[in-house]
Order: sequence, then C-alpha cells, then structure tokens
Amino acid sequence: MTLHYKSIGFSAILCILSSTIALSNHEYDFQKNLVSLGFYDKSVLPNNIPRPPHPLFWKSQLKADEGLNLTYERNVFHTQKYFSVNLGTSFSWWNTHSQAQLALSGFFDLYIWIFRTTTFSPYISWSVGGPTLLSRRWLNGVNLGSHLIFQDFLGIGVKLGKQHVVDVNLKMYHYSNGDLFVHNNGFDVPVVLSIDYLFH
Repeated sequence: MTLHYKSIGFSAILCILSSTIALSNHEYDFQKNLVSLGFYDKSVLPNNIPRPPHPLFWKSQLKADEGLNLTYERNVFHTQKYFSVNLGTSFSWWNTHSQAQLALSGFFDLYIWIFRTTTFSPYISWSVGGPTLLSRRWLNGVNLGSHLIFQDFLGIGVKLGKQHVVDVNLKMYHYSNGDLFVHNNGFDVPVVLSIDYLFH
C-alpha cells in the first residue's frame, strides 16, 4: 500500500514538472494589429489621479474636460513572453472649457507583461515623445508653444479571452513640446478608458 501511494505521489510530481516545462516553452501569441477607441469625461472618470514623478512622467496644470481617442497599432517586436513594442498612430479630440483640440500622433508603445495566462494577461504600457500635430497653438488661453508637440502616455490594461482579441485599459496622457520652445505649458488628459480589438 505504501509503495502504491509513493507511486501516485511520484506520478503527480512528474505531471507537475512536465506541465511547468510545457508552460515555459509555450509560444505566446502576439496579435499583429490593434484598433482602439478611448473615452474620457471628467464627470464619469476621475480627474485627479496621482502621476509618477518626473522624469518618469510629466504633468500640466491645464486638463481636458472630455474627449475621444481613436488608435491603430501594429506589433513590430516582441520577446517570447514579457515584452513587446508596437508602432502606432492616433487621432484625438480633447475638449477644454468648450474649446476643442484635435491631435494627430505617431508613437512607439512599449508593453511590459506582468504575467500571462491563456485567458487573462495584464500589462503596463508606456510611450514617450510621440510627435503630434495640434489644431490649436493656444488652448483655453494657454500658449502651448507650437502646433508641433509630443504625446506621452502611461497605462495599465488586460487582454482577455482565449484568443486575446479584447483589451481593456486605462491610460493617462500628457502633451507638451519638451522645452523646444519658449512656452511649454502643455496639457493633460487625466485618464482615458479604452476598449481595444486585436487581430492578425
């Protein structure tokens, strides 16, 4: 009887080890394309979220009141599991005190995967210095310095489902010209809620 229990225990250990090895050798699927729709409204989402300190991230006194963001990204690099980089472009409409600002941006988006499973994969995303063309140099009486500015964002999100085709995330945005011009007030979008669809 003792030998029988030892045999069962040994078999269980072998199963666990083989499963661990198989998981470590698993090829994680990185979808090639991403389409995203983002939304912000200060009456629905918080507008005073603490931001990481400079130079990790930046902040401005001027904040958007509401807006929409349409984004397309394509994967250009990934490791087996924990890091990936997308090249993206976005078109945004932000409204501050009834004054609209349109922004067309290009950027690289770095993904750091916290852990990955077959149905639930959380991550941190970070983008710095994405060239952006603005429709207004002045916004709510604030001189932004130029129509050419830079977009930064920092966010957390999760990819869901067996095929990882649905993504829900929250991102904070900052726009400024990086002190390339005399005036560099910039503006922020406190937090954007986005729903993404991913495909090959």
